[in-house]
Amino acid sequence: MLGAVALAVGLAEIAARQLGEPRNVGPAFTVYDPVYLRRLKPDVSFVSTSSEFSWRFTTNTRGLRDPERRVPPQRPILFLGDSFTMGYGVDDGGEFPRLVEAALRRERGPAPPIEVVNAGIGNAGNGHWLKFLAREAPRYQPRLVVLQVSSNDVGDNLRERLFALGDAARLVELPVPGPSWQRRAQSVAESIPGLSHSYLFASLKQWALGRGATPTPTPTPTPPTADAPPGPGGTSAAGEALTLAMIDAALARCAAAGWRTLLLNVGWDGPLRDRLESLCRAHQTPVWTVPTKAERPDLYYVIDGHWRAAGHRWVAEQLEPLIRAALTAPAGQRGP
Repeated sequence: MLGAVALAVGLAEIAARQLGEPRNVGPAFTVYDPVYLRRLKPDVSFVSTSSEFSWRFTTNTRGLRDPERRVPPQRPILFLGDSFTMGYGVDDGGEFPRLVEAALRRERGPAPPIEVVNAGIGNAGNGHWLKFLAREAPRYQPRLVVLQVSSNDVGDNLRERLFALGDAARLVELPVPGPSWQRRAQSVAESIPGLSHSYLFASLKQWALGRGATPTPTPTPTPPTADAPPGPGGTSAAGEALTLAMIDAALARCAAAGWRTLLLNVGWDGPLRDRLESLCRAHQTPVWTVPTKAERPDLYYVIDGHWRAAGHRWVAEQLEPLIRAALTAPAGQRGP
């Protein structure tokens, strides 16, 4: 019986490899967290592959895609966002926050370098921002916070349920649920050596994540996130109101702490983009919108919706002067 099972599994693995490479053949990027719901695995380094690319992913002991540091950086630039900021699909050092740091280091010459903290995490909504700004950002006292929004934020915020709109449209932090069955299964599977590199297991994991995700509307067709496939299209007035309230709260928290802000827009378009820009103007926060895949296909992978290495380089080149302007703007003025 054991031999028959082994033979069946072997044949299924061969069939899975013949059918094509699924997303994320390799370990999961995140683990369950009782505060954030999910966070990047701390102190890991592995290669993940897909049908289009293979890339090296490394985190430090704090669970950030940053170099290991003995002491927290002093007044760094803090990047918050999803898989675009995390750098899904590009090797360590190729993500745009790290490229911005390198450009600023070259420009400053012998002056003390401005360091960067990359707190981006794939498959996460804006609730991660609010929790990070309240719990971890104060130890850094960032000189600038770069907030990256994505077209799937509306769906992610409804799915995660970290915050909700209460009476008088006030933002309410909700209790974080316990680990899902997918997380419990992940722990068991990753205890089996080599299983995470199986095509069959990766296909089953992709199916399970899709089954476990609550279908939520998004304003435009969205790229797949780092740990889960996209949901159906559409839009939700309740989700949009919640998302804008969370962005408003994040900008207000930064302003209250004296941290300058810059917003990076990836995929918000139409009336929702107009509302976002109006909100940012009220907070004196400059906004820069990245060209879509239809406008600049050379920045993106052909199948996957994320930026390729050339896309991260281009975004860093365009973003660096905006960051310099935000850092040098007079008091009371947030930037261009």
